[in-house]
Amino acid sequence: MKNLVLVRGLPGSGKSTFVNDVVYRLASEYCGFQQICADDCWEEPYTKETFTSEKHGKAHKTCLMMVDAWMNSGRTPIFVHNTFTTDKEMEPYMDLAKKYGYHVHTLICENRHESESVHEVPEEVIEKMRERFSVHL
Repeated sequence: MKNLVLVRGLPGSGKSTFVNDVVYRLASEYCGFQQICADDCWEEPYTKETFTSEKHGKAHKTCLMMVDAWMNSGRTPIFVHNTFTTDKEMEPYMDLAKKYGYHVHTLICENRHESESVHEVPEEVIEKMRERFSVHL
């Protein structure tokens, strides 16, 4: 079975740490895996000073294109760790999964460890994300 795992959570919740530490240790021992996030797709170092909406959008588009290429070649599992605060943000990945026959799993990181965003995302931006974060149980 081909699997796509969307790891969701607010900035600082531990999405990348979970994928890079926990998943990497488990999956690499058994079968390998692909992982990506929009933060990996910036053309220059990501900082508060270099952030623009245009660059942000381009990074997300590049992330989606990479997942498309991996699915087209049948790689599995694929982990994407972005904020994914709304269903609309996950929709393009869900569409790709349907196109290529992938089973979709979503995991939410809650930030119970009270970590801070490594990207210095302003608290007011995180609060707006928190307000729109949708969960379907």
